[in-house]
Amino acid sequence: MWKVCLCGLAVAGLSCGSGSSGSSPTAPSQGQTLATFTDPTTGQATSDVRDVDEQVMRFETPSGVLIWVADGSRHTGWSVSGQFLDSARQYQVRFGSRSGQRRAYFTETGSGTICNLEVSGGQLRISATSERP
Repeated sequence: MWKVCLCGLAVAGLSCGSGSSGSSPTAPSQGQTLATFTDPTTGQATSDVRDVDEQVMRFETPSGVLIWVADGSRHTGWSVSGQFLDSARQYQVRFGSRSGQRRAYFTETGSGTICNLEVSGGQLRISATSERP
């Protein structure tokens, strides 16, 4: 069963979707910094967070903006605190390995599964998957 909603100004829930991947440098706005997440296993820090399709996003602080790297779009409502990505603590960064590389993943806090994110028509959509980091 899919939980559905669109994310605009605040984190609101889950929705179905897929999208394309991309990776290019994305600088934070003036006076902002990119959140970094540290792998507890390796000590390696990164600002790149990936969804289940390996699409990259970054989080700007303290503005609470998610930057979708594929198109540079910006989505508000993300107050990063430690490994948690939102104030309700529904989502968090967890580390895992793919092709021998350690990576940070956007996951649901409760289930621990990697989420699928899509940006379409200016809206960020998040859907649950069964894949673990």
